[in-house]
Amino acid sequence: MLNLTRGQFGTMKSLFREFGIVDPFPSRNQIGRIEGEYGDESFFEVVAMLSTDSEGNEKEVTVCRLKDVAQYVQLRVQELAFREKLLFNDTTKF
Repeated sequence: MLNLTRGQFGTMKSLFREFGIVDPFPSRNQIGRIEGEYGDESFFEVVAMLSTDSEGNEKEVTVCRLKDVAQYVQLRVQELAFREKLLFNDTTKF
């Protein structure tokens, strides 16, 4: 299970874009829609927890956890394939 703050999630998504990697994760807007469609019990869990920054300061943050990363990535890849949005090159060998 990934425990990412919104800032960390945003940084990770930026790195995917920067290095030209297909982003397998949903946007925060999609997370909100998926939570509404499927409910917290199927894919996501929303919790409040303490976060400590590099200077040792603590604050309470709301965290949306993706419960089963592998299952969700599989679902997303299937959706991308269905919509013909998967792009392959010589490196992927597909």
